[in-house]
Amino acid sequence: MKLLKNLLSIMAVIALTANVVSLDTSASIRISEVPAKYTVRSAQINYFDNIDSIAEYVRENMTKRNDTIEFSIPSDFDGRETVINALKNATVETKNSNQGDYLRKSLNYVEYSISMYDKNITISLNVNYNTDAQQEKLIDEKIKEILDKLDISKKNDYRKISTIYEYIINNVTYDYTSDDDLKYTAYGALYNGTAVCQGISMLFYRMAREAGVSCRMIIGDAGGPHAWNIAGIDGVYYLLDPTFDLHFSKISECKYFMLGTDDFDNYNKKTTHVPASAEMGLSSLDFDYESENFKKEYPISDKKFAIENKAGDINADSFTDAIDSSMILTAYAELSTNGKSGFTTVQEITADVNNDDEINAVDASMLLQYYAYISTVPEEEHVEPEDFFKKEVI
Repeated sequence: MKLLKNLLSIMAVIALTANVVSLDTSASIRISEVPAKYTVRSAQINYFDNIDSIAEYVRENMTKRNDTIEFSIPSDFDGRETVINALKNATVETKNSNQGDYLRKSLNYVEYSISMYDKNITISLNVNYNTDAQQEKLIDEKIKEILDKLDISKKNDYRKISTIYEYIINNVTYDYTSDDDLKYTAYGALYNGTAVCQGISMLFYRMAREAGVSCRMIIGDAGGPHAWNIAGIDGVYYLLDPTFDLHFSKISECKYFMLGTDDFDNYNKKTTHVPASAEMGLSSLDFDYESENFKKEYPISDKKFAIENKAGDINADSFTDAIDSSMILTAYAELSTNGKSGFTTVQEITADVNNDDEINAVDASMLLQYYAYISTVPEEEHVEPEDFFKKEVI
């Protein structure tokens, strides 16, 4: 009976995975020129003579969800080229979680018109978004509320990522039926509890970036148009697909969490994640994720994120001893004075021997207890640090 139950469970998981990959992310943003309906007086709008200033102005207005954005440029500028470059530059990564990839995938379409006045070009953008300003305000409030409840600020980057990921897979379901554009948004995932891959990956992006984790959305193909994420730990990035893991409830069960390029599709080799690239024919605002520039800025690991150190083995010398305890006390002092431990994420995980998301004198004391233990008990009777501390290993 137990075997039958396990087989049925496995079959259900495979079926669900197959269904998910057949559904879309939203189409690439449509950018089109329309006839100018009126001539705007150049004295009433902002004038810019460089693309960076234009992009900053456009970004600011799009973040506020303004549907009409107007500006004036020199007459020797190419109007369409200016619009395309302004939108590209306006959606590059910034320090704000509601910009970058999030803002780019919030756009539905952009129509623009070009008119002339007083020897300058006036450009008017009509921007259509998947969410409005009020919905974005509610997203901000909800994410802050969730992150506060999850006590994210105390956690190391790995724990931030895993906690957010686990929240999403336990609180969002896949939207198979809705025709509402909100299924493509973080709002749909948060307030309706249902979304497609784009909305799910946007929610992870927003929450992770808000928590201080470097991450990106990846758009491509996985048996159909699809969106997933990468997240960085100590400058190295790992692949995540919360959509494909929605039917699990614990990180330990997930099949697409913090993996590398070599093992990301090991669970289901028939469904391969293929990031968008120049060879696929990109639209104006799509990224070439296979470009050397992207790979240099976001180096993705070949293998999954793993902790090979024993619990408490801060210096990775295969021993848990007084030296490690001393390193924890130094890190604790650093945290108390400047808020940073000076440890890598792996060292922080290893140092937090009691799993309370803090590195302090308690952890150092526990290490000293273990050191005292191995110093007095015959070597053949030693237990591993994880067993001594009862520490859950990743």
